[in-house]
This record gives sequence, C-alpha cells and structure tokens, in this order.
Amino acid sequence: MIQGLADLNHSRATWRWVIEGVVTTQNATPISNLLRTPNPLYPKDNRLQRGLFYFSNMNLNFGAYNLKRTGCRLSKELHTMCAERFIPALSLANFMRDTGYRLLRRAFTILGVLFAFPLICRAQVLAPPGVVVNHLAASTKTYIGSPSLVVLWTGEYLASHDIFGPGGESNTTLIFASGDRGLTWTKRAEVKGAFWSTLFVNGSSLYLIGPNKEHGDLVIRRSEDDGASWTSPRGPHQGLLLEGGKYHSAPTATLLFGGKVWKAMEDEGGEGGWGKHFRAFMISCSMNNDLLEASNWTSTNKIALTPDWLDGKFGGFLEGNAVFTLDGKILDILRVEHPSDDEYAARLEISEDGKKADFKPDTGFFHFPGGAKKFTIRYDLSTKLYWSIVNYVPKANRVGKPNPTRNTLALVSSKDLIQWDFRGILLQHPDAVSHAFQYVDWQFDSKDIIAVSRTAFDDPTGGAHNFHDANFLTFHRFTNYKKTKITPFP
Repeated sequence: MIQGLADLNHSRATWRWVIEGVVTTQNATPISNLLRTPNPLYPKDNRLQRGLFYFSNMNLNFGAYNLKRTGCRLSKELHTMCAERFIPALSLANFMRDTGYRLLRRAFTILGVLFAFPLICRAQVLAPPGVVVNHLAASTKTYIGSPSLVVLWTGEYLASHDIFGPGGESNTTLIFASGDRGLTWTKRAEVKGAFWSTLFVNGSSLYLIGPNKEHGDLVIRRSEDDGASWTSPRGPHQGLLLEGGKYHSAPTATLLFGGKVWKAMEDEGGEGGWGKHFRAFMISCSMNNDLLEASNWTSTNKIALTPDWLDGKFGGFLEGNAVFTLDGKILDILRVEHPSDDEYAARLEISEDGKKADFKPDTGFFHFPGGAKKFTIRYDLSTKLYWSIVNYVPKANRVGKPNPTRNTLALVSSKDLIQWDFRGILLQHPDAVSHAFQYVDWQFDSKDIIAVSRTAFDDPTGGAHNFHDANFLTFHRFTNYKKTKITPFP
C-alpha cells in the first residue's frame, strides 16, 4: 500500500492528501472513472481537479480526487481503501509548481509512476465503470435488481433497486439520492412491500408503483418529501390497486400522456412456465385524480400467448413499455423471449379510453436490437426520435440464445418505433458469464443521458455470482447523445 499523508497550510485551511490505489466503497467514485480524460461524469466547475499526477503520454490522472479536509479514515485493506466523501481538491502538483518546488514535484512524479501505477491497474479490475451507488457481495446471497431512476423538480436524482435471491425476501426496495449530479449517493429510504417497482413523478408528488412482493399484489405509494417517507398501501383507498393475482412488471417507462398516467403490466395467469405464462395489459389513471384510489384506475384486457406465434418459437412477452406514437396512439412495447439472434419485440395497441388491448401477430412482432432483454424506450422532443439503451449482442459475440448475453450496452434510436438505428457502444466487457450491464433505466438530462444499471462485475470478494445475480447498482452519464452518428450495427 502506498500512502502519503501531509498537512498543507494553504489559504488558512489545513488539507490532507492521500495517495491510494483502490476505491470500492459505496459512496466513492470508482478509480476506473478517474483514468478517463476527460471524465464526462464530472462537470468542469473546478469542484474537482484533474489529478495529483498527470502524464500526457499515458493520460493518467491520480490522487487529488481523494483529498479531504478532516476526518479522513482509511481501511487497512488495500481493496477498501477510500475517502468517505470528496471535497474540492487542492492539486499538490499545482501547489508545488506555484511554490517553486519543481525538483520535488518531479521526484513525486517518478515515485508515482514506479509505485502507484500497478495499484491503479489492479483497481481497474476491482471497480466497475460508472459510480457505485450500492454493492451487495455475492456471499450474502442477495442480489441487485430492478434499477429505476428519476430526476426531481429540484434537480436531485433518485435511484432505486430491489433485492432478490435466497438470502432475502424479494419484497424490499432501497432508494438512494444524489444532490451533485450523480457524483455521490446516499441511502434515503428502505421500502418494505415493494418489488419490481418504478419511480415516477406526477405534479409535485413522487410515486413508486409495482408488486408488493415477487408475484404479489399491485400497489402504488406516494412521497411528499422526496422519497424519505412513503404512504402505506393498506387498502384500495390507500394504494392497493390490484389484489389476488400474481402481478409482474419492471422499471420501464411510466408514461404521462393525454392527461393520463400509463403503466404496462403483466400477470402470470397464462399457461406454461416462465415467460409463456405472462399475460400483458395496461393500466391508466387521470393525472389529476388521486393515484392512490384504486377505483380511479382503468385496466385493459389481458393478452396471452398463442403457441404457434413466431413459428412456434415464441417464449412469451414481458416487461412492457408504455409509449405514445406521433399520431397520438398508446402502445405497449414488450421484450420477447425467442432464441433468434435477430431479436424481437412486440407491440400491443391500447385504446384511447385505456380499456382494450389488441395484438396482431402478423404485424405486432418486429426486429429490435436487444429485444430478448429488458429495455426502456423514451421519446425526445428535441431530436424527434425515440431512444433506448439495449443489451445488443454484436455479431462476433453471438453464441447460444441472446437472453443471457448482457455484457454490452448500446444506444439506439428510431423515428417510427419499427426501424432502429445503431448509435454506438456505451459499455462492454469481454466476458458474458460473470459480467453484465442490464435492466438499465435512464432519463434525458439536458445534453446527456443518465442511467442506472444492474451491474455484475468484479469486486474484492470474488465478483458476481453470475451475470444475472448482479452485485452492483451503478450510475452512468453518457454525454452529448444528440451528436452521436448512425452507423451499421457491429
């Protein structure tokens, strides 16, 4: 372990600087982010300096992110060495330059190359890309699922995820908050009786909608204090919307359109096992009504599969998106379970009054990159395009069914929801067995797209259990999405 501590009196403030190799704690920024120059996750507002050491030939930034005025506590273990929170950093290199210690600065630079670089290389293996919002070690037998992301009217970000696996009860959702555009995150609430749930804002209120447990009743909660506390769905007048069935959903787009809130759902009332037993439907409610009152909601009929769809290889549809078309119609666009490398999605047409769902199998299936995995579709008024972040499988990596291959995230867009264009690879890892960036939920944020991912990645305890049983919730900022160019799918 390389550790240097010095107290520097500068502008009547005492500063402590720390050189360290690995940052993997919940509130710390992964060191892999620090190695990218420039780092799009950090605004250029002088809150963070580029680094203690800078090597133009290596694009290496190191050290100054971990400055802290007081109370710096370091773990004895290399892999958990961190600063608990960051403050505006004083660049030691600049301090030395300004005070004339050029020889000393060069000596520190050489030491940094000789001793710090191997540690940083190791850190890249241990830390996933992006900002770690939460981490659950595989040894706990609890895993991270169902990421959801919302931007409050105050500009604060809220992210949520549920917990599944044999070590948990599959009925709990954790909520985290960031007041600095995703740089750091703190836990805000733990909600019991919430699973596969989605955050959304309607008016001045924040909502969380989804089953109360795995295959449970459908409930909705409201928060008036930015997610710190929530209503309890004790009955049909307090948020218990549908009971007595086995309901399923995912954090896909909850649509506010035509004066209504629209949410795509499934139940498990069909024939067959996983996938085949899902029946798709849509619920809706006037935006001006009390969303916690069950009688204010309308539900469509439920669409079950027919075994001969897609030449008898259709394995079910699930995790639908409520999406509007440019001519004012409402669609439910769903993930499709199918073994083809040319993945599919399905589109159900929803009546204007929200009472009828219709599916035409001859025209309702269409090729969609990453369609065998969960995706979220949103419309952007500025580009007049639909956008999605998908688990596309490049042609060179296609082995077996596409469903388990989630180690690549790609950005795609469409003018009509049928033909989709490739805009670029956002995240990728060469291994698909124990690594994944999946179930991404995202939002537009000015010129950027911000996202949260259910991420399976290496960690100091041995990494994820497998690609599906994720050990991280990570936050990502993808800058200047409007400037991306359409290129052929790789």
